[in-house]
Amino acid sequence: MSVAEMLESRGHRVLEAETAARAMQIHGEQHVDLLLTDIGLPDASGIELVQALRTLSPDLPVLFATGQLDTGNISNDARTASILKPYGVDALLQAIDGLRLAT
Repeated sequence: MSVAEMLESRGHRVLEAETAARAMQIHGEQHVDLLLTDIGLPDASGIELVQALRTLSPDLPVLFATGQLDTGNISNDARTASILKPYGVDALLQAIDGLRLAT
């Protein structure tokens, strides 16, 4: 099951983007409640994507998915969290709920 399918099965609306450029385009066209991104994207890093989006939406909650134990480059403030891959639907939903409660 894909991440999108996991979230949709729990009632979330998911807008998928394969690249940072597409994510920026979607953000410009529609309201985004939360960004779930990988650290590595085909055309940019997830960190660069977040920096660009936060110039437009400073309070955008962000959940980074990463396969790396060292997340030192990720700001873990109230609007930002990370989840270690692989993860299940319960861990993903718990991380999302934690961000929503914090913002």
